Amino acid sequence: MRDWNTNRSQRTNTKYCCLLKLKFFPVIASICLLLFQTPSNAADYTVSTINDTKIAYTSFGSGEPIFILNGGPRRQSKHFESVARSLSSLGFKAILFDQRGTGQSTLKNINRSTVTLDNMVEDLEALRNHLGFKKIILFGHSFGGIYAASYAQRYPNYLAVLIFSAAPALDLKWLKYFMANVYSRIDLESRIQHKYLTSSEYSKKNPIKAKTESITPLLPAYL
Repeated sequence: MRDWNTNRSQRTNTKYCCLLKLKFFPVIASICLLLFQTPSNAADYTVSTINDTKIAYTSFGSGEPIFILNGGPRRQSKHFESVARSLSSLGFKAILFDQRGTGQSTLKNINRSTVTLDNMVEDLEALRNHLGFKKIILFGHSFGGIYAASYAQRYPNYLAVLIFSAAPALDLKWLKYFMANVYSRIDLESRIQHKYLTSSEYSKKNPIKAKTESITPLLPAYL
């Protein structure tokens, strides 16, 4: 296990924080609004077979490469196009790609053996190599933060900067405590409504609608 509590690591973390403040603050400040915008003119994706896996990707702008690892999982990368365009306007080459088994990155079989974090890390490394980048910036939002940290641990030599946006811990044990904290901040009626909207009985009718509506009862916890 890498010892992150070294002087070298502290200097690196300081460098990352400075870069974040100087280059990414305009994007971070508006990230909550941008993440939920669906682009009116969706970008064209290139689908390449890399290491026997189909990976769909697209890019915006030119400059230092920054890969946007979207949250979800299961969420398509097209929903992060507004973020990619904002980053490209700051002088970066922003790359979006559909994570395996989502969007246009299709798999013949989707199961616990084909969709693993290890496989996803290898997909990202294969895509970096395919596109010819020596070092990359990773921008991991939510679950994408877990993804980015896993890549950083395995391929630190290819990482220039690591950025987390609303990212959780490195496993999913935090969900239990997170939801308990959220529920403590909303009233009983909102809790009952959320439990109903996330129940299998309701969500099986229209999963996308149910997922969107289930956010509403939780909003008072954040405001």
